[in-house]
Amino acid sequence: MKENKIAFILSVNNMQEVQECLRYINRLIIPDGYETDIITIQEADSMAEAYNAAMKSSDAHYKIYLHQDVFLIYRHLIHDMVEIFKSDEKIGLIGCIGTTSMPNTALPGTNWNSGRLLQNQVPQREEHEWTSKKLYQEVDAVDGLFLATQYDVNWREDIFDGWDYYDISHCYEMKRCGKKVVVPYQKRIWCYHDNLYSKMLHYDEYRIKFVQEYRDMGHFDIEETYNPVQVKKYEQMKLELMEEMKGLLDQGELRLLVDVFRIPQNKGYLFLREYEVIARIYEAERQAGESFSVWHEGASANETLWNLHELKFLLKAIEYQAEEEDTRLKLKEKYSKCAIEIVRKEYCIL
Repeated sequence: MKENKIAFILSVNNMQEVQECLRYINRLIIPDGYETDIITIQEADSMAEAYNAAMKSSDAHYKIYLHQDVFLIYRHLIHDMVEIFKSDEKIGLIGCIGTTSMPNTALPGTNWNSGRLLQNQVPQREEHEWTSKKLYQEVDAVDGLFLATQYDVNWREDIFDGWDYYDISHCYEMKRCGKKVVVPYQKRIWCYHDNLYSKMLHYDEYRIKFVQEYRDMGHFDIEETYNPVQVKKYEQMKLELMEEMKGLLDQGELRLLVDVFRIPQNKGYLFLREYEVIARIYEAERQAGESFSVWHEGASANETLWNLHELKFLLKAIEYQAEEEDTRLKLKEKYSKCAIEIVRKEYCIL
C-alpha cells in the first residue's frame, strides 16, 4: 500500500458526465509528495461490486469513491482530507453530507443535518450550521456522492446487489470495524452534485435488507410512516412520464412539449425538469427569432439532452472558475442568448 497515493474511483455509464467529473479532478491541487490515480469501472451489476473490484486493484492508501455526476470544486480538497485522516487514525470514512442520528425509518436522506453541498436539486444549497471548532463531526452515515477512505473494508455486494444503500451499509461496516465516519468542516464547499433526481424504484427493498443486516446497531422500525407500495407506484409513474416526454422529443413535437408545460400543474417537477427547460428554450428562441440551439430539426431526444447538458456544464465551468480556453467561444458559437440565459438562471447557484 502506497501511503502517499490517492485513487479516485468511479462506476461509470455516462461518458459526458465522466469527462466533466474528470475536468474537476484534474484541477485539484495535489500536495507535494502525493500521487494520484483514476480508476473507472464500467458494466458493473452493482455499485458495491464496482467499488470492491476497484478497491482490490488499487495500492492507494487513500481512496475517493465518487459519483460520476460530482464535481470537486474546492481545489485544496486533498490537503484538507489528508489533514482530517491524519488527525485521528480511527477515522475510516469521510463524506460531505451526513446525519448524526439515523432515523428509525432507516431513511437517512430525511435527516441530513451535517455538512455542506451544492446540488442540482431543491434546495440547491444544503448547509448545516457548524457549532464545533473541530475539523470534523462524527456521524452515523453519509451520502454516497463522495466517500473518502483510508482503510479498505469490503463493500457488501453479497447483500446490496443494486444501486441503493451500498453507501449507508459501508458506513456501518466501518463502524463495525471500530472506525469513525465523519463529515468535515468545509470552509469552502467541496462538491457540486449534478444530480437530476433520486430514483426510488427499488429503494425500499434495500432499506429492508439494511435494517435486517444492521438491526443490532440501531433502533429501526421499517413500518414507520412509510408506504413502500405507494412509493414504488409513484416511481413507476415518473419513469413512464419521462418516456412520454422523451418520445415527444424523438418525434420533433416541440410545440406539443411546450403545450404540456403551459399547464401550471405540470410545472416544477424535478424528474421532468430537463424537458421543461428544453420547452422553455425552444419557445423563447422561437419568439425571439433565434436559431434553435439545444434542439434542432431531426435531433433525437438523446442528442437534445446531450446539448442541454453541455450548455449547463460550460456555464458551471465558468461559475466554478474551471473554464478552459475555448469555453466561452463554444457558448457563443453554438448556443443562443435565450438558451444561455435560461440555463444560467435555472442551474447556476453562486
